[in-house]
Amino acid sequence: MGERRWIYAIFINVGGTIFQTRMSTLKKIPDSRLGSLSPASPEYNAETDEYFFDHSPVLFNEILDLYRTGELHVPSNCCGAVLQRELEYWKIPKCLISECCIHSYHSYVQAQNTIQSIRESFEDNILDYSPTEYRNSKMKKMFRTIWITLDQPKSSTCAKVINALYLALVLLSVLVFLLSYQPYCRNETMTHEKLVYMKNYSTISLFQSVNLNNAKQVMFLTTEIHPLLDNIDLFCIVFFTLELFAHFFTCPRKIKFFTYVLNVLDLYLVVAMWTTFAIETQIEKYLNDSGMINFYTVLKASLVLRLLRFFRLMKQFSALKILFMSLKASIKELLLLFITFLLASVFFASFVYFAEFNEQDVFPTIIESVWWAIITMTTVGYGDMYPTSFGGKLVGIACAASGILIIAMPIAVVAANFSEYYLKNSERRLRGRLMKSKKKKRSCCSWGESPQVNHYSSSPPSPRNLLKRQNSKLTGIIASNSKSNGTSKKQKGKKTKNLPNGVQKRDAPSSAISRKSVTNENHGIWYDVPDLRVH
Repeated sequence: MGERRWIYAIFINVGGTIFQTRMSTLKKIPDSRLGSLSPASPEYNAETDEYFFDHSPVLFNEILDLYRTGELHVPSNCCGAVLQRELEYWKIPKCLISECCIHSYHSYVQAQNTIQSIRESFEDNILDYSPTEYRNSKMKKMFRTIWITLDQPKSSTCAKVINALYLALVLLSVLVFLLSYQPYCRNETMTHEKLVYMKNYSTISLFQSVNLNNAKQVMFLTTEIHPLLDNIDLFCIVFFTLELFAHFFTCPRKIKFFTYVLNVLDLYLVVAMWTTFAIETQIEKYLNDSGMINFYTVLKASLVLRLLRFFRLMKQFSALKILFMSLKASIKELLLLFITFLLASVFFASFVYFAEFNEQDVFPTIIESVWWAIITMTTVGYGDMYPTSFGGKLVGIACAASGILIIAMPIAVVAANFSEYYLKNSERRLRGRLMKSKKKKRSCCSWGESPQVNHYSSSPPSPRNLLKRQNSKLTGIIASNSKSNGTSKKQKGKKTKNLPNGVQKRDAPSSAISRKSVTNENHGIWYDVPDLRVH
């Protein structure tokens, strides 16, 4: 019988469905689960002479066709998760999936990677105290409350208020920064005539190097910021400093605190703001120090980075974070765009340089021609440099057309990644809302009665025993009613059938019992909920 089984057909029972094939067919993939079958396998049933698998038979026809043809073809509506589960169960290599059907599996794997990256970004990277830390210490509990309030804008009403105040002060700080460079928001400290006198007769290097034709230099040397704006800016500096210290000292993992870019940015801005404030209070000491003046100018210019504080909104608006995640996922395409764009700009710059070689005042060097190529490929066209000859104009046309194509193709990939991440994040948020609503939902009677709760020490009773139990309760109730009303019924002369214990006959059951389980920590609680009365 064993030798015959290797030559002739064998029977495989998958979830109650019988399939027939040859053992020699299964041995084509010997490392698979079917290829390693033998009479000694635990799946073999000697009584029925078949191999039994307690598994879904939906895709088993395709699995058998793999052994016959060497390629795995699946239906177009097959879910990628089901396909992966089948491959893992039958121990089939993924490389055997045919090229025409690999798309569903690849889409599933890519979707899983996207979901995993979103989950890690939104859920797994949240810093928090462990339960043992804040339960055993009142100080840790207070620190955790402050930390959650400052770090999680949606955690409470107080957190929302503080986050709104933080963003309002960021906006106010940016507004003060912009107004401080407006002439009508500054007070005059020196007349223009005095500035001319200081330039001609003063020994201070700052006044000697001033360009009187530069209105910006003249404004900064003859005016100062309005005291009101200066006080508002100082208030914002104090607030951001206190917020940074509170954020840092209540952080559960202080080493990880500065692994976040926004925290490093806050630290730099606080240090830069206090440094510029200290220099401005004693600016007279540094007028003759050109190095300190240059250092102050660089710090003052870097304060424009305060605009990046608005990215705190990423914790409140997930779409902003999804944008950065899509850019991160498209880094290869963006790098390819940069390299291709750089090569094309050098290519067209060289061509236009030689095409305009006989022209005197345009494209003096290839490096300056690269500027023209970049401006042309991005379709900006400042007009400060342009070709005049026929050959140069042809190069300009080719440069502009190729720039559109080079920029458009990678941008489409970035847009597709953003669309995919945004869709998966929307599905994640929807699933989260459904899970919250499911937890809030409680089992109750359909007409508003409170359910009876029975606590069973072990497993709940079976439906048959539960029905017997309820019928015994109903029997006792009817028996007591019949004893109390027996005299009146006999007077009416109605005939009743002799029933044990004086139980009255019922034409139809008055009620039945349905059993509903409760999904909570007490798995031994069951609700006895009466159904609607049967008439």
